Amino acid sequence: MPQRSQQWPTTTGPGSSCAARRRAGGRFSTDLGTTRAAGAPWHRAAIARRPDDSVESTPPSDRRGELSKSRAEAFSDGVFAVAATLLVFSIPVPDVHASLGPALVAQWPSYAAYVISFMTILVIWLNHHATIDAIRSLDRPLLLLNGLVLMTVAVIPFPTGLVARYLEVGHDQALAAFAYGLTMSGMALAFTLMNSYAKARHLFTTPFSLLGFSTGMLAYPLGTVIALFNYQLALAVYAATAVYAATAVYAATAVFYMVLPLLRERRMRQSR
Repeated sequence: MPQRSQQWPTTTGPGSSCAARRRAGGRFSTDLGTTRAAGAPWHRAAIARRPDDSVESTPPSDRRGELSKSRAEAFSDGVFAVAATLLVFSIPVPDVHASLGPALVAQWPSYAAYVISFMTILVIWLNHHATIDAIRSLDRPLLLLNGLVLMTVAVIPFPTGLVARYLEVGHDQALAAFAYGLTMSGMALAFTLMNSYAKARHLFTTPFSLLGFSTGMLAYPLGTVIALFNYQLALAVYAATAVYAATAVYAATAVFYMVLPLLRERRMRQSR
């Protein structure tokens, strides 16, 4: 009896699995990342990885316990923005039953405290931006120190309100001035620790100096001690420190963006 050759049914439709397998012969499967020689059984397909299908390498920042600078800057800028905004709440709205003009004049301590604290936060933010920009990478200890700086910055609206309030009521001014100086001294200490750690780990790409900050590192602790004996002099030290630091920052900015480009342009003209 003649043997009939067994014919397996074939499906040639575009959606059939057999046709798909034939079309996939000798090509890569983008889903599985495998390849099979033409005619080889599917279960014997050799597993191969394309060069461009390699597992995406973990960013160096994640491998070494470091985080991206962009996230640290975004979080820090948010804290600075909130702290600067909250300062305005230290200025109360005058009582509607009192005459508005004299009431506004009587609130001069609130205006002064707001201006001094805002300039201080502005200088801290500019120096913080310069620090992060000059650092090559941020590791975990440096991020914790950065968080310590931000914690002290976030507290600044509280002693600002204390100084404004107790200067108006006329008692416990020394304690309010002491609390303000203690907060600023803590901020200066946190910033010093952050920069000292970055220098010790050689994380700075270029040498730089914090504009006007070195003065604050000495002036704020000095003003804190003076506040226990003479709060007026302590407040004057805080105000002078803020004005000096802001002036140093703005002067350096003007030199960097205005004077230096003019000098470079003049030198280029002379060299032609």
